[in-house]
Amino acid sequence: MVRRTSAWWLILGLTIAGCAANAAQRSSAAFIDLVGDYRGVLQIQGGSSPREVAMGLLVEPIAGQPDLLRWQLEYGEHDRRDYVLCIDDRAEGRCRIDERNGIELHATFLAGELVAVFATGGQTIVTRYRLVPAGIEFSLEAFAADQAQATGQEVTTFARVARQRALLRRR
Repeated sequence: MVRRTSAWWLILGLTIAGCAANAAQRSSAAFIDLVGDYRGVLQIQGGSSPREVAMGLLVEPIAGQPDLLRWQLEYGEHDRRDYVLCIDDRAEGRCRIDERNGIELHATFLAGELVAVFATGGQTIVTRYRLVPAGIEFSLEAFAADQAQATGQEVTTFARVARQRALLRRR
């Protein structure tokens, strides 16, 4: 019985190690999966009236810098933001979006989705870039801290104040 149990633990350990190695390889390759030129229409809700604006995302390697990707966002015709996606730990999916103005948004890229959560102007904002067969699904949700409500047992709930969505298709 002891031998079977030891063998079982050994097999389980090797299986887990193999899964971890495969996950690390998938995570490493996944950053490359983001590379592309994407275009779509951003739907904005949560103001006086819903509106739409053209949106683009260009992700491309930076020559000679394997842990950096150009991350250029476009809104409409005149709003272009040239950022850098800095890959800190490929296996863990840890990265930062460097806005190149002193602001760096920590993010995580796991299972084909890049997520960044940050606070600004009294709002907490959650952004997601999810790889899908057609390209990238972008979403942003903003929650106002001044509208937070304690609901008991150390739980606070936030009302959503704004939402943005876009399907960015690879060109």
